[in-house]
Amino acid sequence: MLYMLSMLYHLQALLVGIGADEQLAGYSRHRQKFKNGGWPNLLAEIDFDIKRISSRNLGRDDRYTALIYTLSVTPLVVGCCFRCIADHSREARFPYLDEDVVSFLQQLRIDAK
Repeated sequence: MLYMLSMLYHLQALLVGIGADEQLAGYSRHRQKFKNGGWPNLLAEIDFDIKRISSRNLGRDDRYTALIYTLSVTPLVVGCCFRCIADHSREARFPYLDEDVVSFLQQLRIDAK
């Protein structure tokens, strides 16, 4: 789907949302942390996620990509897979991993996220 859209609109780069959920409390476990311990628990969980984002997310997405190719599933199924995007001659960009974006999001009040 992404490839077809990129061809239709002559896009050379695609924005990938890796890192958004970790920084903006987008996982159900974030909701659970908040329910169990309020803002301090949620802040600690987000901080923990940010510290391990490079090893956990990028490593996971690489492994998932390898699994997709091994199972011979169409690569377009994986929207966040940078190898799949590169295989279709497009450039993946990761705005939520940009240092300035990360710094900005860390400065936001937790209830603004």
